[in-house]
Amino acid sequence: MFNNNVSKMNKQCPNNTVQYVVKSGDTLYKIATRNKTSIEVLLELNPELNTNLLIPGIVMCVPANVMSPPADNMSCPPTGRPNCPGNEPPIVPIPPIMPMPPVVPPTQLECDGQMYTIRSGDTLYNLARKYDITLYELLNANKSMNPYNLQIGQVICIPMPEKKCPYGKVYTIVQGDTLESILSKFRISLLNLREVNKDFDPYDVRPGMSLCIPAFMAFDKCDTERTYVISSGDNLANIAQRQMISANDLLIFNPNMRPEDFSDVGVKICLPAQMTPLR
Repeated sequence: MFNNNVSKMNKQCPNNTVQYVVKSGDTLYKIATRNKTSIEVLLELNPELNTNLLIPGIVMCVPANVMSPPADNMSCPPTGRPNCPGNEPPIVPIPPIMPMPPVVPPTQLECDGQMYTIRSGDTLYNLARKYDITLYELLNANKSMNPYNLQIGQVICIPMPEKKCPYGKVYTIVQGDTLESILSKFRISLLNLREVNKDFDPYDVRPGMSLCIPAFMAFDKCDTERTYVISSGDNLANIAQRQMISANDLLIFNPNMRPEDFSDVGVKICLPAQMTPLR
């Protein structure tokens, strides 16, 4: 699925916060301690932060620290110094935390996932890591929850993690779909489907289920309607030679295929409408 980490140098931070560039060896605990805040506040300010990956160089928002008064009354030159009386930067007040709505009783929660009862030591950060979801997903599933005041015994919703489908797309099964119709629709084999859906049960195809459809499809549309099914012993070169076309044409008419894919038995490929001379 996408990198959710905060990585853009032009990240816009809200009022009373500043940008912080993660350094080598940093952890959320170290950053929170250094900026006199908590991990929960950091995650609240950076909901897109990937809790499992903290890469040096990414930019985060952290609360702006209130400046301390000067340490002594040493005389200052006319131009002054940053810590001299009268030359201190303006103090930026930290706004108080606004009260959150009361916790929604468990019976009123709508949860597309599972219910979880808060235990001693639980934090939103730990729960996000435990269930392999982002803090944004957790907060979005519990809009009435006060993230600063988790209570032991409180019931929250742990949402289903978003379907991870690198290089492909997510398809939601609809009424009338069958295993055969899905494989035919996307021109893939059951082996292709199971490679990216490890827990998929081909005997359990139900409306509402989400499947990752791999990007391996020879063509999106074959305008010529002239096709060929790869058989044993085929490869890019000998198919092109037998069809009296160039290897370049085969790759252009089947943009989702790599050269080595032309040896996959059973895959239907698209051919040019007219034979072109070898180049």
